[in-house]
Amino acid sequence: RSRSRSNVGCPRDAGRMAFFRPAKPHNYNIFTASNPRTMLPQVPPLSSYKWLLMVAIGLFLYAYLSHLGALPIDARTDEGRRALVTAEMVLSGNYVVPTLNGEPFLNKPPLYNWLMAACVKLGGSFHPFWLRLPVVLAIALFGVFIYGFVKKYTHSFLAAVVALAFVTNGRILIYDSLQSFIDLSFGCCMYATMMLIFYFGQQKKYLTLFLATYALTAAGFLMKGLPALVFEAISLLVYFGYTKRVKLLLGWQHALGIALLTAILGGYYWAYFNATQLTPALLFARLLSESTDRTVVKFGFWETLLHFLYYPFEMMYHYVPWLLLLVVLLQKNVFRTINAHPFVQYNWWVFLANFLVYWTSPQVYARYLFPLLPLLLTVLVYLFFQLKPTQWQRKWPEWLLGGILALLPLGLLAVPFVPAASGGVAFGTIKALALAVALGALVVWYFRQQPLRLLTLGVALLVVRVGFNWFVVDQRGDYLRQMEQTADKMVRLAQNNPLYLQRGAQLGNFDGMSFFVSTRRGEVLRFDSSFSKTAFYIADSTVLAKKPHVLLLEFKNPFADQLYLVQYR
Repeated sequence: RSRSRSNVGCPRDAGRMAFFRPAKPHNYNIFTASNPRTMLPQVPPLSSYKWLLMVAIGLFLYAYLSHLGALPIDARTDEGRRALVTAEMVLSGNYVVPTLNGEPFLNKPPLYNWLMAACVKLGGSFHPFWLRLPVVLAIALFGVFIYGFVKKYTHSFLAAVVALAFVTNGRILIYDSLQSFIDLSFGCCMYATMMLIFYFGQQKKYLTLFLATYALTAAGFLMKGLPALVFEAISLLVYFGYTKRVKLLLGWQHALGIALLTAILGGYYWAYFNATQLTPALLFARLLSESTDRTVVKFGFWETLLHFLYYPFEMMYHYVPWLLLLVVLLQKNVFRTINAHPFVQYNWWVFLANFLVYWTSPQVYARYLFPLLPLLLTVLVYLFFQLKPTQWQRKWPEWLLGGILALLPLGLLAVPFVPAASGGVAFGTIKALALAVALGALVVWYFRQQPLRLLTLGVALLVVRVGFNWFVVDQRGDYLRQMEQTADKMVRLAQNNPLYLQRGAQLGNFDGMSFFVSTRRGEVLRFDSSFSKTAFYIADSTVLAKKPHVLLLEFKNPFADQLYLVQYR
């Protein structure tokens, strides 16, 4: 404590990262001021929470894998499109040019579909489990990356809390882990990119930094397009800006990184344009519109301003309960505390700089923030454990979350007496009682072991996901199963005859239905405008009003009027 104030929490070997005034030494809870230059944590012994980590890993595997294929591919969301593009790759053998109903699909590059196709090949079928497996693998790898990087620069205990908080946030817990979306795989790739900038930057291995991060950026681009370049550019500018090493962005090492990115993307697009008649201008204009159509460029000032005001609250809703920890930002000298730790400082400023892009873009979804959420959680958990247990910014979230957790076992005890909740669940009473006992034990542990409360909360949320599987997922999907049955009827009626989508018909979101039909027939379902009398067509009433036809089947499709399977006369 006799050290000069300018040296506290700002080690010389950290490249003089703290450009704000560092925090004064003070009494920490699990962080000690006995070594303010490194701020090493004093945490409970591993033996006191090792069993919690083992339970968390076991619950994670069961919760996220056991019901992964329980529901059909969701024809109402982007999952149907991802599944259809993947199925057409496998059925046609064309892995270079992604297609949708046999026509080039320009919105997204193919890397994520390659991952899905690899899992399909591994499983030997188009079962939803295999199509969704990349999502759970991405969540698991994301958790490993978070744990590894946070542990290296803080402590294994904090790393476990941050990783568990990410994999149990509300958005992943009950939605995105059940849908085959790109965003978790893309987010994992971008998070690794941002962490490697710091990791190699601290070691001054600049060539390795640029080569590694631009290689990951190329992978991100091949998943989602231009957002990967935005994450890389902003993160590099933030890091080299506040460490006062901007000149390195003009150096030969950076040029080699850009050259590697160009070589990877150039190699793919060389093969792409040699396999299709599309022009580069058309493709890249579509990729650009996929990003700019969600921003102020399209929506204007007032709608952007409204989004700016409510978006943070929307994020708190999607990422419950962990963003309740935002209250820790209300502590005194919070920015000095953040800037006193180089790794936490980096997470904070890179999060803010990248978040601003989404904060000012009206049409964005919660899952777009997956790359940034671990950065914010790292800062919040760090600040949380800097507080004394008696400070209200720590005490209030702990007791609120504990109170909500304590109500869950009581609610589960009522499940057997509610037919709508347990009537369709095999052994519903036994399952409800088992969950109530497990959560009750965790509630007791939560209130008895104050230092381990956040870790216990993460384990309890995985138990909640198991209950969600049993009592919600198992009783969902009737509409999607009806769509599968409709696809089965169309395949039986068409038999071995040609089957097409009528070009010009308003089919709504037909990607999911196309997936069901294509995978059952073993061929790509394409568009046709010839009105052949020897083929079967899927059309709408507008087209059929102009052509004599025989009606074979009438059905409903998401976001469309009634559709029909017909044969023209």
